[in-house]
Amino acid sequence: MVKKGGSSLDKKKLAIIGGGVAVVILLTAGYFLFFNKPDPKKIILSYVEALNNGEYEKMYSMITKESQEAIDEETFIKRNQNIYEGIGATDIVITIDEVAKGEKGKSVTYQTTMQSDAGEIQFNNTMDLISVGGTYKIDWWSKLIFPDLTVNDKINVENTEAKRGSIYDRHHNALATQGEADEVGLVPGKLNDKEASIKKLSELLNISEETINTALNASWVQDDYFVPIKTMVLDEALENQVLEISGVQINTTTIRTYPYKNAAGILTGYVQNITAEELKENKGKGYTANSVIGKTGAEYIYEDELRGSNGCVISIIDQDGNTKSTIKSKKVEDGKDVTLTIDANLQATMYQQFGKDSGTASAIHPFTGEIMALVSAPSYDPNDFIAGLTNTQWDALNNDSQKPLINRFTSTYVPGSTFKSVTALLGLENKTMTASENLGKEDGLKWQKDSSWGNYFVTTVTDYGDEVNLKNALIYSDNTYFAKVACRLGTDAYTSGLDALGFNESFSAGFDFAASTYGSNMKDQVTLANSGYGQGDILISPLHLASIYSAFLNGGKMMKPYLEINSDQSVWKENVISKENAEIIKEDLIASVEKKGVSGSDAYIEGMNIGGKTGTAEVGENELGWFIGFSDNGDQSLVMALMCENAKEQGGSLLAVQKVKAIFETLK
Repeated sequence: MVKKGGSSLDKKKLAIIGGGVAVVILLTAGYFLFFNKPDPKKIILSYVEALNNGEYEKMYSMITKESQEAIDEETFIKRNQNIYEGIGATDIVITIDEVAKGEKGKSVTYQTTMQSDAGEIQFNNTMDLISVGGTYKIDWWSKLIFPDLTVNDKINVENTEAKRGSIYDRHHNALATQGEADEVGLVPGKLNDKEASIKKLSELLNISEETINTALNASWVQDDYFVPIKTMVLDEALENQVLEISGVQINTTTIRTYPYKNAAGILTGYVQNITAEELKENKGKGYTANSVIGKTGAEYIYEDELRGSNGCVISIIDQDGNTKSTIKSKKVEDGKDVTLTIDANLQATMYQQFGKDSGTASAIHPFTGEIMALVSAPSYDPNDFIAGLTNTQWDALNNDSQKPLINRFTSTYVPGSTFKSVTALLGLENKTMTASENLGKEDGLKWQKDSSWGNYFVTTVTDYGDEVNLKNALIYSDNTYFAKVACRLGTDAYTSGLDALGFNESFSAGFDFAASTYGSNMKDQVTLANSGYGQGDILISPLHLASIYSAFLNGGKMMKPYLEINSDQSVWKENVISKENAEIIKEDLIASVEKKGVSGSDAYIEGMNIGGKTGTAEVGENELGWFIGFSDNGDQSLVMALMCENAKEQGGSLLAVQKVKAIFETLK
C-alpha cells in the first residue's frame, strides 16, 4: 500500500530539488536583467517612430501612469494629432546628445528636427524617463511637443495662400488666371422654410438636395454660419432668383478662370483641391490639405512654377489669446507666370472650325519650332471643374461617345496620303528616284510588284496621263507612285530614313507626345508598299508630321517643337533634306493646292502662298480625313496639320481641307 503524501525522505529530496530549481530561476532572471537592460535611447526612438506613423495610441501606452492620470488617452491623442498634423509635421528626427542619471530613471537631452508648413523646425529639449518594472516610461507633458508649450497653451497656424501664377499666350492673352466668382451659400438660422428653400436652390443651381443637406449637416455648422453650397458665375437674372430664397447669401470669391473655355480646355487643363494621395506623393513640397494642384494640361506640366509657396506662421498662444512665441515663420512667395508660344486667337479659331466634328490639329512655326496651337476636339470647359461638376455633368462627359476628356493631339494616327511627301523626301535623299523621273503608268490603275503578291494590288484613283513624275504624283495623290518609291528604297533604307526623322522616338514639347511608329512588319513588301502612301502600320502625331513638313520651308531642318516662350530654339533633326530637294517638294505641294480640280485645290486662297497635301486613312470602318497645309510667307509662315475623325460621310479629306482654308483666311 502506498502511503498518502509519501515518505519523509521523498519530501526532503523534493525540497532540495525545489531549492535547486529556485536557484536556477534566480540566476536566469539575473542573467536576463544584466544582459537585456532597457535602453533609454531605444525607448525614445520607438516613441518618435510611432509619432511619425501617427500611432498616437502607441505613444500613449509609452508614458508613465502618473502622466496618464494627468491627461486621458482621448485628450492626449487629440492634442498631439491636432498640433503635429495641424502644422504639417513630417520627417521628425531625434538626435540624442546625452543620457544622464535622473532621480527616478534617466534624463535625456536631445535635438528635434522636423519639416512643417513653415519650413524646417529645430529645437533642443529634455525628456525624463522613469524606471518602471524593468523598463522605462516617458514622463510626458506638453513641453515634449515644444519646449515653451504648457498645458493651457495652444498652437496657432496662420497660412497665407500664395497667388497662383497665370498662363498667358504669346500676346499676353490670359489662358488661365485668377478671376472672381459668386459663392452661393446658406445661413441655416435664416431659413424660413428649410425644405422648400433647399428644393428651390437645388433646381436653380442644378445640384442635388442631398449635396445641400450634406453641407448643412457638417459638424462645424452653426445657425449663424455661412455654409458654401456652390461657386459659379451668376448672371443677373439667376442671381435675383437665388436671392429670393430665404437664408441665401452670395459672397464674391477668387477662383481660377479659363477665358478660352473649351477651345483651350485640353491645352490648359485645370486645377482642383489636392487629394490625400497627391498630398502623400508631394510630401515635403509645401502642400497642405487646402491646396489646389494642377490636374491636367499646362496646369499640371508647369505646376512647380505656377503654384508658388504659401506663407505660414506657427506660434504658441497662451490661454488669454496672446502670442507667447513664434516657432517658425515663412514668407509667402507667389507663383510665377508662364507664357506659352500659343496664339490664343488661332487656337480658338481652329477649335471653332471643328464644330460638332471630332479630331485634332497642331500648328507650328517652321523656322522656330514654336507651337502656335494644339487642339483636341471636342473638349471640356475647365471652368466647370472649378465650379464643381454635378454628377450629371460628370456622367455626361465620361459617357460621351466623342470622348471629350481624352487628349487627341498627343496621340498618333494613320496619316494616309499626307505621308506621301515623307516618302518623297526619303526617295530624293537616297537618290533612288529623281523628281523628274517617270515611274510609268499602270494599266487599269492598279499595280503589284510581282506575282508573289497574289491577288493584292495597289490602286490609284485618277488617270492623269503618262507623265508619272513626283509633281503629278503629289498633285493627283498617286498611291502606286509612292508604293513604288518605298519598294525601291527597300525595308532597311526606308525604316532607317524614318528613324532619322524621329520615328520610334518619343518627344516632349511641354506635353509628352506618343512616339511615331511604323510597326514590326516592314520586311513584308506589301506592308512596305502600303506604308509609302501612308497606310500599312504607319502611325504619327499631327505635330510630328507638321515638324517634318517644316523642313520643306526652312531649307531642310526639323526644328524641335516647344511650348514655353522662354525655351531655347533648337534643331531637332539637322539636314533631313537638302535645300534643293526641300524646295522641290515645297513647290510641288503649292502646285497641289493651286491646280484646279484636284483634292487640295479647295484650300486655295488668292493672295496667299498656300501649299499642302490631303489624306484619307481607313481605320476599320472609320475614315480619317487629313489636310496638312502651310503658308509660305517668310517669318509669318505657318504649318498646320488637321485631322477629322469619322469623315467618310462628310467628304473625307475635303472636310479637313475646308477647315484649314477657313483658318488660313482669318490670317490673311
